[in-house]
Amino acid sequence: MKKDFILLGILNLTPDSFSDGGKFDTTAKALKQAALMREAGADILDIGGESTRPGGVSVSVSEELKRVFPVVKKLRAKGFKISLDSRKPEVAEKCLPYIDWINDVSGLENPEMRKLVASCKKKVILMHALDLPVNPSHTMKTKNVVGDLKKFFQQRIRECEKSGIKKSQIIIDVGIGFGKTLAQNLELIARIGEFEKIAPVCLAASRKSFIGKIDGSKVGERLGGSIAAVLAGYASGVRIFRIHDVAETKQALEVWRKI
Repeated sequence: MKKDFILLGILNLTPDSFSDGGKFDTTAKALKQAALMREAGADILDIGGESTRPGGVSVSVSEELKRVFPVVKKLRAKGFKISLDSRKPEVAEKCLPYIDWINDVSGLENPEMRKLVASCKKKVILMHALDLPVNPSHTMKTKNVVGDLKKFFQQRIRECEKSGIKKSQIIIDVGIGFGKTLAQNLELIARIGEFEKIAPVCLAASRKSFIGKIDGSKVGERLGGSIAAVLAGYASGVRIFRIHDVAETKQALEVWRKI
């Protein structure tokens, strides 16, 4: 059975990411982890140099480039496919020759980033976030989170197309955990298939706090909940998943498909 899903393996080159901050903050550590993730089944590595976790601190362009550029360049030389997790056009432009996708957690809010994506023709993940970094006390005040996010994506995609970005370049991410309540996160996952009518969806729920709010688990104890979210998304038509636990997620999807 031919594989029909794409796994983005998360590789954070930051000292303060919510799940793996500091684990891969040197080039050597990052290259070793990248090799393990590719061997486990990651199709693309999603590499980021700025944490957007609750209480996170924004970093300068120079600091972000210092973290990501050497790793991105060396991984490309080794044949890795790379998604750059950045909202800064200066960082994306510098890394452009070495990457395949751009993952912008600000949803291409910056017009300069839109111009860059339009010019390079690469795939881009457009995510919804209420605040960056996340403010835990600030959540969406709506009783129709799905409807509001549909309107957001439709409007932002129109803005992107006016900037010269083709709709075929765009992938959307509803931003699980980025300014949503537990109930809103669960509703978004339960109804995630509705967003596939707008554009292909990347579901990024791996190890996020909504899981811990259900069962009290800590970050390192959320593998089961992360896989449950992936399978719910797959059953609804989602085929792109941004994850930490590559081998386990791949196995779960392969068994699900066989069943």
